[in-house]
Amino acid sequence: MQVLKNKNRRIWFMSKLNKESFLKPYIISMKVILILMLKKNFMLKQQKLTSKKSLFDSLMLPANQIKD
Repeated sequence: MQVLKNKNRRIWFMSKLNKESFLKPYIISMKVILILMLKKNFMLKQQKLTSKKSLFDSLMLPANQIKD
């Protein structure tokens, strides 16, 4: 009887989950966090690229001045 009760409760919970969208805020917040993480990762990659570029430019600058 107890097992049946638990099973029924689980079925009820799953049906409730499907009908009620009480998880929607959590899903939205997870999406927002994911987007922010991706954005931060992208910004870090951009920053690395620009820092490499500026380092490369600073290394090339004296050579260009010497050539002139």
